[in-house]
Amino acid sequence: MNCENIRGLLALSAAGLLDAAEARRVAEHVRECVACAAELESLGDVAGALGGLPAPHAPAGLVYQTQLAVAVEADRRQGARLAVASGGLAWVIALATWQVGGMLAGGNEIWMWTFWCATAAGVGSLAVATLVAQRARRSQL
Repeated sequence: MNCENIRGLLALSAAGLLDAAEARRVAEHVRECVACAAELESLGDVAGALGGLPAPHAPAGLVYQTQLAVAVEADRRQGARLAVASGGLAWVIALATWQVGGMLAGGNEIWMWTFWCATAAGVGSLAVATLVAQRARRSQL
């Protein structure tokens, strides 16, 4: 195995980030190659020194701001899904009631169209009211 294939793995090996197969390949190579073994040892020293440094702390409000941004995005996506679902439901119900409207209107197309639009608007209003109530409940939590 040549050194070029292993050199890219040496830093990862020193940091302990290789899977078992790659770690075995590196270990087999450094047993035979003095130059790569010396580089791995040097990188191990660097990794050990870096591991001893204190970890930086996140700013005080960063966790809260991140959680808030994630919640807002989840709420936006949920609202979009509900809007699409309610629109689809409104169309399904409106199309299903087309025949009922035709029977009730006695074939009069103006009344049938009015019945159909009123049904679609009613279902849409119900969906919007449900969405608004759900958002209000979330904001109270």
